[in-house]
Amino acid sequence: MLTIREFDYSDADYEAMISLVNAIWPDEPSSIEGTRYWDDARDRKYMFKRFVTELQGVVVGYVSCGESSWDHIPGKYFIQVRILPDRQRRGIGSSLYDHAVEILSGRELKPTMLTSYAREDQPQGVRFLTSRGYERTMRDEVSWLTLADFDEERFRGAEEKVLEQGVEIRTFAELEGIDPKLREKMWELTYELLKDVPSPDPITKQPFEQFLKWLESPSFLPDAWFIATHDGAYVGMTELAKRLAAPDRLGTGLTGVVRSHRRRGIATGLKVRGIRFAKEYGARVIETDNEESNPMYGLNVELGFKPRPGWLSFKKTLTADN
Repeated sequence: MLTIREFDYSDADYEAMISLVNAIWPDEPSSIEGTRYWDDARDRKYMFKRFVTELQGVVVGYVSCGESSWDHIPGKYFIQVRILPDRQRRGIGSSLYDHAVEILSGRELKPTMLTSYAREDQPQGVRFLTSRGYERTMRDEVSWLTLADFDEERFRGAEEKVLEQGVEIRTFAELEGIDPKLREKMWELTYELLKDVPSPDPITKQPFEQFLKWLESPSFLPDAWFIATHDGAYVGMTELAKRLAAPDRLGTGLTGVVRSHRRRGIATGLKVRGIRFAKEYGARVIETDNEESNPMYGLNVELGFKPRPGWLSFKKTLTADN
C-alpha cells in the first residue's frame, strides 16, 4: 500500500532520501551532512514542506515544495518530485505532485506561479513537467575540469597579469586576519556580482545573518575563496567548496568581477589561482555550472572545462483554470 507522510528529519529519513537522490544522479552525489546542514540553515520565514511516500514501509519517493529564498516573489512556489528509478512510471510521482499542489492551494498561500527543474538527459523528468503545463525558462550548462588535463603552459602568467595592474589576489583566510569588515564586504560583493548572473527572476539579497551561515557550512574552504583587491576595494572573487559526497572533487560557486574592472583578465587570474589550489589540495575534478549564455561559461570552456548534462528550469503560471 502506498502512503504519503511528512518527512520527519530523522536519520532514517535522511538516509532514505539521500540514497534515493544518489540512485537518480549517481554522477552528482549528495551527502546527508550537507543536506541536513542546509535544512537547518534555511530561512524560516519562507514556507517549506517535504513529504515522503512509502510502499510497504520502504521510502520510494519524496516531494519538496515551498518558497525560494534565492529569487523570492510572492505567490511563487517550487515543487520537486523525486522517485526511485525502478519505481518510476507507476503513478507515484503524480500522487506526490498532486499532494504538493493540494498543500500549496491553501487559502493563505495564494500561488500564482509554480517552478521546478529537471536534468536534460532524463527526458522522463522533462515530460513530467511539460505534460503539466510547465514551460522552460533557463538552461544551466554543467561542466567539469579534469585537473590532469589542464594546460598550465597556456595560462602561465595569468596571475602575474593581474598583479601588474595593482590588483592582488588574497584568500578569505588571509583577509580574515587583516580586515575586520571582511564578512560585510563579501556579503556586499557577492550580491553586487549576482546582479549580472542570469536568472529567470531577480535574485533576492539575503539578510547578512543568512549569508554568515554559509561560512559555517561543512563545505566551506576559507583557503579556497579567492578575492581580488584593488586600492583596498574588493573587486572580484571565485570560490571553491568541498563536495562532501565526492572527496576527489571541488565545486565552483560564484566567480565574478565588478563592472569597473572587467575585461582586464582578472576573472581568468582568479580561476587559474583556484585551479592551482585544487591541484595542491589533491582534487581530481572541479565542477561548475553557468547559464548557457553567461560569458563565464565561455571562460570555463577556454580553461578546459568539458560539458556535462545540463539542468533545465521550468515554470507554470497559474490561472483560475489550472
